[in-house]
Amino acid sequence: MSININSLDKPVLFVGIGNKYSGDDGIGPEVIKKLKEADLPLNAIDCGDLPENHFRDMARFKPKSVVFVDAVAMNKAPGSYDLFESSQIQNFTVSTHGISLGMLAEYLNTELGAKVYLLGIQPKNLKGEGLSEEASAGVTKVVEILSQNKL
Repeated sequence: MSININSLDKPVLFVGIGNKYSGDDGIGPEVIKKLKEADLPLNAIDCGDLPENHFRDMARFKPKSVVFVDAVAMNKAPGSYDLFESSQIQNFTVSTHGISLGMLAEYLNTELGAKVYLLGIQPKNLKGEGLSEEASAGVTKVVEILSQNKL
């Protein structure tokens, strides 16, 4: 899916999800870290691997659109990325989190009225510390694209 970020309802909140100590599962937090380092005018929060513990933090931004950023097994080449609408989030199982992203998306939609998206990057390895070269390249590409307001 190709979406111009400017077409998402504002304000948009990017939510990094994942465990940086479990290989490529740290993709979400790494994207958020790079977005903040680039000092882009984007709302972004790193929720680690327990996004349900950050409901209040997310609500504080009063987002109209929420974009989860996470490692997602999409059966694509490692480092590949795609953007999914909330109706598609249920298709992906992410077992490293305390709550399913589908349930979290439903909650944010119900409680905040936010549209929810999933920006998934295909992982290569979910073991060890640090990202694989392929996942790191995917992170770099996503941050570059977000800095141009396109996805």
